Amino acid sequence: MNRIVVFGATGFIGRNFVSYLLRSSRDMSIVCPVRKSSRNKDYLEQIEGLEICEYDVLNRRQISDFLESQDIVVDCIGWVGRDRDMLFKGNEIATLEILYSCWKKGVRRVVYLSSVAVLSGNRSLPLRDDMPLQASMPYGESKLRAEKICWGFIASGLDVVILRPAMVYGRGEPHMLPTIKGLMQRGLFWLFGKADNLWHLCGIDNLVSVMEMALWNKDMLGRAFIVADKEILTAREIFNILSIEWTGKPLKEIPEFISKALLWIPGLSRVVRFMRKRRVYDISPLKALGYKDVVSVREGLKKAATP
Repeated sequence: MNRIVVFGATGFIGRNFVSYLLRSSRDMSIVCPVRKSSRNKDYLEQIEGLEICEYDVLNRRQISDFLESQDIVVDCIGWVGRDRDMLFKGNEIATLEILYSCWKKGVRRVVYLSSVAVLSGNRSLPLRDDMPLQASMPYGESKLRAEKICWGFIASGLDVVILRPAMVYGRGEPHMLPTIKGLMQRGLFWLFGKADNLWHLCGIDNLVSVMEMALWNKDMLGRAFIVADKEILTAREIFNILSIEWTGKPLKEIPEFISKALLWIPGLSRVVRFMRKRRVYDISPLKALGYKDVVSVREGLKKAATP
């Protein structure tokens, strides 16, 4: 029986991945280490078929205590927010402690969930897996440092697969979608100009299928892969799909000349730049290994908009 240890199982991606594994026909046991203070621990405890154990993510001895040499470890811990200390402690230091423990115990394989943000500082599009690690924001920098730790352990003989998901969406996504929904329902969300810039997203159903693929595929070992949906939509298409689901009508548009003027207003300029940024990624290495969308981006967005 395969023993899968999932760190970060209380988070949005981790919860969906565990649920996906439980529907698998493979013979496996699933262990979910959780922080004692985790607010989502009760949710996991209600799921039949999981082994829950408490640990401190920064305590190397506690991590080593429940790892076995034949384990497959999935690290989908991901701290977000503006607290730089927590970002680097939760993303960089936690990764170091987990991978060191895996290396000492001779763990079979590690799947590490990074982020496409580790490449966001590169200017040319599409972003590719073979580009230099170059982040543009503190979150990306924290994941970049964590990735460097992964590459160090790969050089030391640990079998690691690195996945770099694009912006992840799906039902229950706790950060961006609730904010967008609230603004749209109050009539406070607009399109800036034509909004024809491409946004390459990653549906949660597609991401967890790639994570499961990474557990077994030998050709993925020692490599990093951008994970994103096959189809790329414009910002206009994406936000209108959500708006129609939540309000029954498409979004209003702020004329292009006003949108450009907003770039000079502190506070608003950051929002406008975020909305107008182009996000395009090369997923051909993943497709070469047989990756196919489980859910199309349009289906995925409609599903994400449902309660």
